[in-house]
Amino acid sequence: GKSWTLLPLTRPATVGERWSHISHIAISTDGVVLAATSDHQRNGFIFRSVDAGQSWGLFPVYTGSTMGPKNMIHKVRFDPANPNTALFMDDYANVTHSSDGGVSWNVAGKSSTCK
Repeated sequence: GKSWTLLPLTRPATVGERWSHISHIAISTDGVVLAATSDHQRNGFIFRSVDAGQSWGLFPVYTGSTMGPKNMIHKVRFDPANPNTALFMDDYANVTHSSDGGVSWNVAGKSSTCK
């Protein structure tokens, strides 16, 4: 991180101001980038890029929804052994799983370590 370049499509105005900050970024072994973001109302979103951040797509974090939950997504991770498997946890300790590299998401359950 000695130098950074702002990519034009990461400016909030170009993505409909759907986010106010990025809480975590994960990069799979095959180069897919997931950005866990939240807006000013604490809705969580996942943005996905397959071209090193040159373009981004907003992917629903819950099946059938384009809006995030009324909570923030804090960490998103890829399985290092399987780039199609990703997980994130939100404010309510919901563990949400993707088996297609972050294209679709389903709540897998509550974390037993977060109360």
